[in-house]
Amino acid sequence: MRAVHTLWTKPSTYKVKKKWFQESTDSIYTTRSSSEKYFMKNFELLTMVISTLLYKKYSGKIDLYTDDIGYQYLEQQEVTDLYDNVNVDVLNNFDSVRPDIYWAAGKVKVIQSQKEPFISLDTDAVIYDDVKKYIDKKDSLVGFHYEMFGNEFYPSRDDIKVVETYDWDEKLNWELLPINVAVTYFGDDVIKSHYTNECMRFMKENSEYVKNDYSSKSRMLFAEQRLLPMICNKLGREYKTILESIWNPSLNSWMHTRHSKFSKLWGSIFTHLWSEKVLLRNDETREINYCKNTITMIRNLDFDGTIYNKIKDIPQLNKFLF
Repeated sequence: MRAVHTLWTKPSTYKVKKKWFQESTDSIYTTRSSSEKYFMKNFELLTMVISTLLYKKYSGKIDLYTDDIGYQYLEQQEVTDLYDNVNVDVLNNFDSVRPDIYWAAGKVKVIQSQKEPFISLDTDAVIYDDVKKYIDKKDSLVGFHYEMFGNEFYPSRDDIKVVETYDWDEKLNWELLPINVAVTYFGDDVIKSHYTNECMRFMKENSEYVKNDYSSKSRMLFAEQRLLPMICNKLGREYKTILESIWNPSLNSWMHTRHSKFSKLWGSIFTHLWSEKVLLRNDETREINYCKNTITMIRNLDFDGTIYNKIKDIPQLNKFLF
């Protein structure tokens, strides 16, 4: 089952015009380059590499979609050769959506470009087993897990800041739980096409700053994660998630995990850094410990040393090896 990683560098290098807006989004979702030269934090690069290598080890082929800036950086770090295929054409000319507002728009563009069933895998998500045990290729759509709405991340329709001329689809069901798309299988081209087209429409028509919109992340989260189950429901298509549980972003905790397979899967088979990136990005000691502990874990799993030796060849990461 083929997977796809997306690394779109524009959210990190785009010159934000409003300082208050930049501060409202940067700390959670992007590492902003202080100069023209793109870079990734150590924990980001390490997690991306491990996500790639473990997917290839257990599940199958994995491709990378990036732009020229991302390619140049990863080529210098000797990471591009880890992928089965690398594509820069899709994202190089993608400039129709504001990257500071919609940091995941590049991933949506990549999803839209795919011609056959695949898994969209975030670069900060890792799968420690054969993904085919948890996803049936006959499924139409399988997301990662559900998320709770009715908070600053997923507000009501009236509280999402859009331009006055935006025409909402009145057939969307706002009572459906959003789906986290860190690990998402797209098996139905109709779902993929309708979802990405509507997502792009929303982002393009609302690609302007909205005065005092300090909850700007709600626009991206609506387009990427809340819209997906709404589109499935509108089309009459079934969908499900890998983890039978709900993440409450406002409480930073899981819900409804007692009678599910959640405890057997989360943290052992599936991991996703998500909001932990905030802590790792702002605490150097925490980042160093994360990198060292992650490499220790890999050594315990990697009996023949194949994965460890590939990490050793990456200039930015070899300082954590021992």
